[in-house]
Amino acid sequence: MGGELGFFLYPSENEAGEVKLTAVVLDTAIIIKWFKKKDEEFLSEAAALKSDYLNGLLRVAEPDLFLYETGNVLCLKTKLNELQVKERLRNILDLGFEIFSPSAELLGMTSRMALDFGITFYDATFLGLAHLLSYDFITADKKFYNRVKSLSFSHFLGDINKM
Repeated sequence: MGGELGFFLYPSENEAGEVKLTAVVLDTAIIIKWFKKKDEEFLSEAAALKSDYLNGLLRVAEPDLFLYETGNVLCLKTKLNELQVKERLRNILDLGFEIFSPSAELLGMTSRMALDFGITFYDATFLGLAHLLSYDFITADKKFYNRVKSLSFSHFLGDINKM
């Protein structure tokens, strides 16, 4: 069993004793997989997270940075026009994730994570937020995961079905 954040426990156990993540920070690549299905790995794992979120079984928090990263991908790695990009970003906002702006506490934790693990400040923002909220963090980037896997709250998307 995990820690407690108000009324919300993470991770939780179901009747069979299986651990289920219930409060997470997802890296941007996972959210992209919810909308961009072509040439993507781990689509079924990403779809399961989306389904759990939409069914109220999963709580998702994101740093506001994820909106800019998502916009970047939609503008530079798809053939969407301006109207389509705006629509996709609006759809993402409509999902109702908890979105966090930078704070002194988050920036401090992000700095610590970036320096401790030798990762970009951008990537460390997701880890820092997960740590501060006592949420789990899930990434689709195996190379990044290998750098931070010593953190008990860090998980690789490809391993989600094994949890």
